Amino acid sequence: MKRSKESSHINSFLENVELKAQFQKSPNMAQIDERLPYRIGLPLLPVLPVQTFPLANVADQFPGASNHRRVILEILDNNRVHVYHSEIVYRLHAGDKLSDDYITIMTVARFWNGCIQSWKDATMQIHQYLSEFNLHYAIEIIDFAAYRGLQSLPFPTDIYNWNRSLLPLVQSLVDRHQWITINMLYQEYVEGRREDQASTYRPTVIVTARDANDSSWWNKTLPTLRTALQKYPEIRFEVLYEQHFIIAASPNSKLLSQAFSNVICSGSSCGNGTRTGTLGGQIYLKESKGTTIKLGITNHHVLAYKLNSKEPSTSFLADIPVECPSNEDTEFQVATEEVAIEQQNRMIAQLESQLLGGENVDGLSSEIAKAKTYREELNERKTRYQDFNRTMGKVYATSGLRIRENTKYDKSMSESWALDWCLSTIVPPRILLNMFGGPGFPARTVDKYCEINPNQGYRVFKQGRTSGATTGYISATQSLVRRAIPEPENGSTVMLADLSMFPEPVRCHAMIGERGPRGISAKFIEPGDSGSLVLLDPSHCMLKREGTEIAFRDHKAPNDSDNLDWIPLWDDDALRAVKAGPAGIHKGKEKARLNSDEAIIVGLAFGNSDGCLVSYMTPIDLVVRDIELVTSGTVLEPRFAGLVNTPNHGQRITLPSKFLHGFDSYLTTPLFRQGPVLKARNPQHKTDASEILTDVQNIPNSYCPIDATNVFLGPSREKVNIPDEMIPLWSG
Repeated sequence: MKRSKESSHINSFLENVELKAQFQKSPNMAQIDERLPYRIGLPLLPVLPVQTFPLANVADQFPGASNHRRVILEILDNNRVHVYHSEIVYRLHAGDKLSDDYITIMTVARFWNGCIQSWKDATMQIHQYLSEFNLHYAIEIIDFAAYRGLQSLPFPTDIYNWNRSLLPLVQSLVDRHQWITINMLYQEYVEGRREDQASTYRPTVIVTARDANDSSWWNKTLPTLRTALQKYPEIRFEVLYEQHFIIAASPNSKLLSQAFSNVICSGSSCGNGTRTGTLGGQIYLKESKGTTIKLGITNHHVLAYKLNSKEPSTSFLADIPVECPSNEDTEFQVATEEVAIEQQNRMIAQLESQLLGGENVDGLSSEIAKAKTYREELNERKTRYQDFNRTMGKVYATSGLRIRENTKYDKSMSESWALDWCLSTIVPPRILLNMFGGPGFPARTVDKYCEINPNQGYRVFKQGRTSGATTGYISATQSLVRRAIPEPENGSTVMLADLSMFPEPVRCHAMIGERGPRGISAKFIEPGDSGSLVLLDPSHCMLKREGTEIAFRDHKAPNDSDNLDWIPLWDDDALRAVKAGPAGIHKGKEKARLNSDEAIIVGLAFGNSDGCLVSYMTPIDLVVRDIELVTSGTVLEPRFAGLVNTPNHGQRITLPSKFLHGFDSYLTTPLFRQGPVLKARNPQHKTDASEILTDVQNIPNSYCPIDATNVFLGPSREKVNIPDEMIPLWSG
């Protein structure tokens, strides 16, 4: 909107110096919300994220709305606020009831570094203008990126030693609050955006909390966190509101319709009673007595929540039935068909009315016949859904909601990993197929699982009951999740007595969804997807940095003779072929290409945070070990496929400053168990491998931040004497 040169009500209002001075001294100024530079409001606004709903009758709630809107837009324009749209809406947290307290004059605008004061001036002037008409609604100016939700990217490697050091530190500093999740990701850096430029990304500690609106977060805890991590001034802190984990959502209608079959696919709906989740897949378990049985796997909180137990169990007072699809989803599917049938009834009645009027007799008769045929198909489907025997089996064993040490990980991050699995029998005529497929995804067999590096990011995918087939990332930075939340009571803090929750904070791997066509991140796990198996393609799973985006392959083409990154690293034949030389490399690549239709299991999803769009999983190798411990059996399938390593030829991977402000690092991943090799770039560099390895023994993390002027991380023989047995196959 061009700035008007004509005199108007707003110009005379702004020219009233006495009125401006009076307002500037107003005590209402203390109420202005400037906790986030890219979101200014008056009075204090509900902490993000919030939901937006239109007013049912703007004329009643906001008399003279069109005139007021014109003046408000002039105020915004005079203060150089780059407006996308401005409207009168309800702005409130999910679960809150609509009321006049949440009516907000909301303006979605473009933030740039330097506009904070103009946003504050505009907010105060709008407030003063509305006060003249006795209108006391909330005012909010918010950046468009914050309005739709700040986008996140995963950490390819744990460069800040977050998993071992910073995560426990942050937890200790926020434990006085009702926090629900603690995460670390790259997030859009809106406050650093310059005018007419896109946002960059910065490492961000994201905490979701039930008490995020408490002033102590903003006045005490966040400043304390910044002081504690002042060594890393580039790290941001974000506090978001979250009430609880959401456990219900509408199912994927296409997947649900396929579940009414004796052949069950991975990712189908399952449940009992009122709970619904995802049937992740099938395992073959050899019992202690020697019998091999087929079992389905999902979450404890999906099928065994009525047990009210935090202990594992293989015997139950009464059978716990398992249905596929769930009761809730069956009711949903039947109701969907009933709505479609009613629509057909109305259309047929309308066509028959036109036919009686003598309009286009031949054409209408044909349309009526088609509509009646389709209505009959809908009725047949509805009857089939109602009559279908949905029994899949009964609960065989369950983990309970408990924690366990992950002995495969370093001691500093091995404690308190989440366990939330449940096994169900599969009775004839039901059959469960371990296959993955979906729109844009070729069919893949799922018969192997692997162990992942806890400090490495991966590209993954899954198929779930709610969202279907989705792609995303495991971040190298782990998360803490707390389902039992401290509740203030009579001046003290007590734990909520909810027996269906984890007994204490649990550690887990964080996942985020891949960006959609418009560059907006989607959820990797939706409510109802709990129990999904998280999968990776062994030929296409590693995360690398290239500019401001995440890439998943080396820059060389797959058929390049010296590009070995895409060979499945646990494939012994392929590795032997690589070691054999150029001829063997070709053979190894052929072998890898033959295996490209595989999907390897890496985790079991158990929940998501609606506040920050992060999903969570337990590593599948820990789940398998626990299943074998609880059942005294042996998991025969999926088969263990080894540890996923990260080949990188010792190349230097740079992170441009425009991507990560204030941090310049050179990163690679060690290809052997013994740890990283450091090649010094200072005058006192060391050339003996034993000295180097001695120096790095006390480094707690292979991916710690390294000053680019001092060292270069990367396995290589060049100028460094490394024993032959330690040289990785991919080092050249």
